[in-house]
Amino acid sequence: KELKEVEEFSRKTIEDTLKDVASEISLDREGLVIFNPNSFPRTLCYIGDIPYSSLELPDGRTIKVQRLYNGKGLVYSPYIDVPPVGYLVLYKSDKDEEEKKLTVNTTLLENERVKVKIGEDGSILSFFDKVAQRDIFTAKGNQLWAYSDRPRDWDAWDVSPDYERYGEEIKDVEYINVVENGVSRGVVEVKKRYRDSYILQRYILYRDNPRLDIETEIDWHERRVLLKALFPIDVRSSYATYEIAYGNIQRPTHKNTSWDSARFEVPGHRWVDLSEGNYGVSLLNDGKYGYSANQNTIGISLLRSPIYPDFFADEGKHTFTYSILPHQNDWRNITVKEAISLNTPLIGAVVQPNKGRLDRKISFIDIDSPNVILGALKKAEDDDAIVVRLYEAYGFRSRVKIRCNFDVKKVVEANLLEDEIAHIGIVNNDVEVLFRPYEIKTLKLYR
Repeated sequence: KELKEVEEFSRKTIEDTLKDVASEISLDREGLVIFNPNSFPRTLCYIGDIPYSSLELPDGRTIKVQRLYNGKGLVYSPYIDVPPVGYLVLYKSDKDEEEKKLTVNTTLLENERVKVKIGEDGSILSFFDKVAQRDIFTAKGNQLWAYSDRPRDWDAWDVSPDYERYGEEIKDVEYINVVENGVSRGVVEVKKRYRDSYILQRYILYRDNPRLDIETEIDWHERRVLLKALFPIDVRSSYATYEIAYGNIQRPTHKNTSWDSARFEVPGHRWVDLSEGNYGVSLLNDGKYGYSANQNTIGISLLRSPIYPDFFADEGKHTFTYSILPHQNDWRNITVKEAISLNTPLIGAVVQPNKGRLDRKISFIDIDSPNVILGALKKAEDDDAIVVRLYEAYGFRSRVKIRCNFDVKKVVEANLLEDEIAHIGIVNNDVEVLFRPYEIKTLKLYR
């Protein structure tokens, strides 16, 4: 109940604030303003209540709004970016240009980058990367396994080291249907049964994008069962990399020592990656933080249902998404930004003609180094400064220029409590800061 109240309050605050910002934009036609809360440019991909059939892009082209299975609208273009910590306005358009649809049926999802084959049991038979000319799996992917979950002690806290000995793959498929086949994305829906529960998954592939999203809905009514999704990846590496708060850790994929064997379940945040010299595959998620890496097989823990201290733990409905992302080189290529994008969708609002002071396209803060990420942007607790918290995400040492597209009279480095540490020079609203690998910095900007 308390979480629901927080979510509703936050949602209303965001909507009201966006309307305030939108009212300051100078527009001669109605349209849609799309906000990017992240510190790097984002591919135009917005899902929401869009009352238009087409929208005009900044370059004058039009883009068709695709209607989704849930009635929402999707505006998507892999060739248009929404500026960092800023927004982009798309005008309502009366044009309705048709574009080529993706190749979608109950056994296949295909775009310009990848070709995904779906088996009769709802798993991924093959995932072929057209750019690299290789299949990313050694066997079928997205295998759903249910394991007997009876740890010796601490029912809700522990996972038994030998849990893999007592598992079964879930193959009872009720149906496989195509639910979307449009110009922007295709969606294949798979529904499975397991005892008293059902698992509904939608394979979502966007145009000219290598990432495959697996949107999942589960109605769970089991006891002492661990549900995992397994991905046998065709990549040779002795370790896997996992995201943690403002950084990452590496853990071995082998069990050569007792210490290695004890780390069979690894905590991580928004992504895990397995990479060899010039190629890798990442598994992204929006809220499932338990992983395993056994040789070349990456697993993600989806649900547990212990009976102590809460007999009804994980009972009921769950909605979450995890994604498969092949990439060139290692995880520094695109993994971090794609994982952030999955977790923080673009937000938008309908706007009316208005004589405001802001342009149609604005970035409030620009950071010139892709390895430095915005962790927080907020008003200071004790004064009128803007607090910007940044972190170095790749393990690089670099000098970073931060451009503020508003007038700043003073910049101060602070600690996490916002106590001032040192003054930083500023020239024409530009700030230059040196970051050590994985360093976190807090800056206070005085307007």
